[in-house]
Amino acid sequence: MYDFHNIQPRDMPDTDYLPAEAMTIDGVTIERVIPEYQTLNVTGRELIGNTLGTLKVGTQDGERLQSRSRPTREITVKYQIDAPDVKRFREIYYQLNEILNGENKKISFADDPDKYFIGTLSDVDTPEGGKLSVVSSFTFTCFDPYAYAAKEDKFTFSDRLTSKQIDFSFKDKVAGKTSPVAHAIYKGFTTGDGAGQNPSYYKQELTQLEYSRLNANDGALVSSDVLNNFESRLDNFKTTWNYNGSLDTAKIENGMLKVTGWYADNSSTWRKNAYIIITSEDWTVEFGRVKVELVDRPDVHNARPEIVGSGKSGFVGEIPYREEMGNRNLRVIFRYTDDPAGNGNYSDWTSLIYAHNLYKYQAPHLLVKFDLVAAMEQVEPGFWGKNNIVGIVERVNWLKNNIKSASFKLFGYGIYDARSYYLGVQVWKPVGGWDSTLAHSQSKPAQIEVAYKDATSLFEHVDENGCIYISICILKSLKSSLTYY
Repeated sequence: MYDFHNIQPRDMPDTDYLPAEAMTIDGVTIERVIPEYQTLNVTGRELIGNTLGTLKVGTQDGERLQSRSRPTREITVKYQIDAPDVKRFREIYYQLNEILNGENKKISFADDPDKYFIGTLSDVDTPEGGKLSVVSSFTFTCFDPYAYAAKEDKFTFSDRLTSKQIDFSFKDKVAGKTSPVAHAIYKGFTTGDGAGQNPSYYKQELTQLEYSRLNANDGALVSSDVLNNFESRLDNFKTTWNYNGSLDTAKIENGMLKVTGWYADNSSTWRKNAYIIITSEDWTVEFGRVKVELVDRPDVHNARPEIVGSGKSGFVGEIPYREEMGNRNLRVIFRYTDDPAGNGNYSDWTSLIYAHNLYKYQAPHLLVKFDLVAAMEQVEPGFWGKNNIVGIVERVNWLKNNIKSASFKLFGYGIYDARSYYLGVQVWKPVGGWDSTLAHSQSKPAQIEVAYKDATSLFEHVDENGCIYISICILKSLKSSLTYY
């Protein structure tokens, strides 16, 4: 971390004396701030090739073109520094670090002032030691390889307005569609006392009926089937009834799905291989299998003495819990087989693990995705096209530069146990994971507000696509606002 923040000009050079390729970064022209610095040359702004995907077909000559895309662009700046003394030499590099570092910097050059690139410092050469006059270089990587017109950043909303407020709304939301409303809410469940999984684990969006309930503010956001499961079952797991077996426990711990249960079958005397297999509810996707050694179950023998081997019919095992298993019903299979690999001639007992039963709370969590880029289009249709701001990087950067503040207000309540109520809210940080939980314990709908006083604090929670993710419990209504200049 560099604490030197003085990047004010010392003796500002006349524009006529700036090098032809003088570099301006986020509005700061280096030569104007550091007179001892001079740009020598710049490479990487010229032609850029294509990355081609091809297919070789049989014995045909040549190949077929399947895809074409632009690779990232690297812009390298060669520069010279002539410092009067050691102290000033160090100051110059403090200033350079201050100017160059950061993500997605807006870069332009004196010989082409109407165009700019978006890049991040990726490489630097180390100057030769023991000298006050050095020649060196640094490189910016532009993950978006295109140059953009500077005039794209200049526009007004209204002669009468200096700021504008956006209210997010799910009023016209169509489930499964990003138009006319791109924001979405996903159903999911969480371990422990807060969100644990990445937003990418949430796959199941609310249905159209559930969105309608949200808009009606009646609080009925989870499906009636899930509610019935919560309210009608006293045991911890809902299983398919089968007197020859049982799923005793299933839990997620240290990234593993751990399963215990039993299956008593006469064929275990000659089907000597026992497996636990986890699949999707409809059997079509297998997520993993593990060969297990049967454990003693005297309780099963007492209940089913007529089944040979029932006293040693216990299944205990674990498989890695992967992203694609998140927030969905899973099928667990206890299998006896004559095949060491778990296939062959086999006999199965099966049950379903319902998603909410994998977690500590018997209450659903919802993941709300707010799309800040789409919000602009939602409140002012045609906004990005009208102002010729193309590319997701450009749009996110415009938001960073123009948002003044943001707040997300969540209203709701939820049952924690028989004696109290609970609503918890967490916001996802792309670098760092879930923030600490904000909560209230009211017995009726009450507000929790997540507020950001400036763009810097907000965009610590915004991903590269301009989306912010909020994990919440049972929900009554949603309102959020965004104010920008």
